Amino acid sequence: LESADGRIEVRKVGEGTFGEAFKLNNDLVLKVVPIDGDMLVNGEKQKTSGELLAEVVIHNCLRGLRGREGQNLCGAFIETHGISVCSG
Repeated sequence: LESADGRIEVRKVGEGTFGEAFKLNNDLVLKVVPIDGDMLVNGEKQKTSGELLAEVVIHNCLRGLRGREGQNLCGAFIETHGISVCSG
């Protein structure tokens, strides 16, 4: 989603119980999940950092299932390029 003048455009592509997803160029999708706040997100309480950490640990274990060949592999499993936490 690059504009004619070379800027990267961001488009919201979805929202879930705990956050929102945005698509950048080259089909890269960023999932934004607010944590440890008091404000409701899409009508739900924000996750705690401990809850999010548990999800990251589980996801890191499951992403090993992404593959094209072999037993117990799935080529359609999400590919993760990185997980970051930021403030602001």
